Amino acid sequence: MERTFAHYEILGAIGAGGMGEVWKARDSRLGRLVALKLLPEDACDEDGTLERFRREAQSASRLNHPNICTIYDFLEDDGRFAIVMELLEGENLQDRLARGPLAVDDMLRIAVPVADAIAFAHSQGVLHRDIKPGNIFLSQSGIAKILDFGLAKLTEPNANTLSSIDATVVSPGPDASLTQMGGTVGTVSYMSPEQALGRDLDARSDVFSFGATLYEMATGQRAFDGPTMAAVTDALLHRDPVRASELRSEIPAGLENVIVKSMQKDREDRFEDMHALARALKEADWSEAPKKGAKTEKTSIAVLPFRHMSADADDEYFADGMAEEIINSLAKIGPLRVVSRTSSFAFKGRDEDIREIGSALDVNVVLEGSVRKSGNRVRITSQLINVEDGYHLWSERFDRTMDDIFAVQDEIAESIAKALEIVLTNEEREAIREIPTDSAEAYEYYLRGRFYLWKLNPESFLMADSMFRAALKEDPEFLLALASRVELYSWFYLWLPVEDKRSLQSKAEELARQSQEIAPDRAETRFAFALTHWMKQEHAKALQLFQEAAEIDPGYWEAHFYGARVAMEGGRLDVAAMMFEQAYRIRPDEYQAMCLRSTCLRGEPEEAKVVAEAKKILERHIRLHPDDNRALGFLVTCYAFEGDEEETRALGEELQRRSDVDAGFLYNVACAYIHLGWKEEAFEILFKIVKDGWGNPEWLDSDPDMDPLRDDPRFGGLIDEIKKNRERTG
Repeated sequence: MERTFAHYEILGAIGAGGMGEVWKARDSRLGRLVALKLLPEDACDEDGTLERFRREAQSASRLNHPNICTIYDFLEDDGRFAIVMELLEGENLQDRLARGPLAVDDMLRIAVPVADAIAFAHSQGVLHRDIKPGNIFLSQSGIAKILDFGLAKLTEPNANTLSSIDATVVSPGPDASLTQMGGTVGTVSYMSPEQALGRDLDARSDVFSFGATLYEMATGQRAFDGPTMAAVTDALLHRDPVRASELRSEIPAGLENVIVKSMQKDREDRFEDMHALARALKEADWSEAPKKGAKTEKTSIAVLPFRHMSADADDEYFADGMAEEIINSLAKIGPLRVVSRTSSFAFKGRDEDIREIGSALDVNVVLEGSVRKSGNRVRITSQLINVEDGYHLWSERFDRTMDDIFAVQDEIAESIAKALEIVLTNEEREAIREIPTDSAEAYEYYLRGRFYLWKLNPESFLMADSMFRAALKEDPEFLLALASRVELYSWFYLWLPVEDKRSLQSKAEELARQSQEIAPDRAETRFAFALTHWMKQEHAKALQLFQEAAEIDPGYWEAHFYGARVAMEGGRLDVAAMMFEQAYRIRPDEYQAMCLRSTCLRGEPEEAKVVAEAKKILERHIRLHPDDNRALGFLVTCYAFEGDEEETRALGEELQRRSDVDAGFLYNVACAYIHLGWKEEAFEILFKIVKDGWGNPEWLDSDPDMDPLRDDPRFGGLIDEIKKNRERTG
């Protein structure tokens, strides 16, 4: 490199920008230090390159803003061209993020002035089109500056749209930009969808790119990434990134809402411009971020059973079904913790104060409502109530036909999100709006089936099956009804002493194949096949399919929970503990996942902590459901772990006296007795429940609670007896 360029003395190399080398130089006339960006000599004749270089100078020179790198001059010397700009000392944001995400306070300090600067550029008719961490510089004085307007487009100030120039992205990496003709401009990981598709752009394209940059500042990870440009582009166009708060719990809800709204696929759903985004950043409640190490609590909601107001008592199923479907819809919203049906339905028919309900269920807000059905007409009223003060956050009445029932459910779920100031991602909105069937009659039968299924007894299971059959007669491709039948048959097969188990297995496999033909890539289909493999004791394949279902739908509680049970039966206690934890995160009030996780952690350092948490959940649940024998069986094991012999003995004997206690629940009593060294009594219980038809040799083989019995010859006899029972029933 020559030591001078025009009247600038070259002092040393700094690096490379979007379209040239950058050198540190001294202005011999004014004596100031500058950055000199030179277009490579061999690039000056390439079609369009010089014009883009000139446009960078022209674009940035129009912008006099403290958070935009200042352009001093554009000049030529001996056939080479250069931009003279402000010399900055520090590092760019990309290099800073390589060391990890930013503290929330640092994000605020950087994001707000940069957003203001982009908004200012837009007001001057300049669209950047390449907002990314590599183009935001952090000076040593603490000021953030926007760099590299090489892809900027000049328009009239406040112009609505502009056309992209003809160039194409060649790499998905951090500096991927345009060098070839005939495509789009920008850096693919930060492009807006419309930019990636080569469509006309407006200010909302920079809004999207800035949102992707905010996401990376918050999480330390790119919102859209992959091994190839095609993979990144596919993610950009079709997938939402994991919510920032899922990767980093201290992210404030206000900041997350700004990020989510900025990165909506449809630009009509984003902030209307950068001014609106900057305003949202300034108005967001950043104080919600807890101190380091503290836990962020999600907004929590309980959906109470809707009151049944119809003249026909048989329509009770519809009121219950509406509440259950709204629970399922709300569970698809990441920032919302939704109390399970089991807990919220404990208040069915009970007239209690909202504050007491909120305290019992440990929630911030409660949704209550009523349903009046007459023929094909339905009236639904619903109110969202703040537990702390009883204030109605939202209420609405819907008078519709049954054909509109899904639209009502969608509107209720989206209205709740809006009232709680939660911005939905594209995937969350699509999941809520999904219509499971076009047949109102099929849906009614399906709701009746779920109503009977939840009664949890053999007689109601038969009624549930007949309802699901009727639903499928109306709509043979009703996936939820198919999956419910498979789930029902698996319950018969795994938990009840059924004579012809081979027939159940065959029916379940046929239903799973039907699901495969209808929707091979749906989580429900993988779940159905997983259940059939579990029936055949093919644990590895069942676990794989449960994991695939959970990956497709991370909020699918059943996939995590049953996958964990299969992993536990297969001796994969580490995998089981992880999947039980995921199930617990989805339904924190559902006690089984945490209780079984504690079993997987026997002897581990965190066992005591998990047992204490399980006991806390159990005691809250039992206050609502004092006759839940399964929960009482788990509570016995907690007492035993704590060494409380008196409580263990009292509750264990009480459960053995009850005539309505399922044999499987008494298994937990045996586990508690083993923990306290009461082996004789434990064997007595185990042989009794095996005689009554209970038996799962795979579970016994892998359950750590059974370890103290394994060297006793009676344990082998117990396994043999279970296997004989299995052979008799097929």
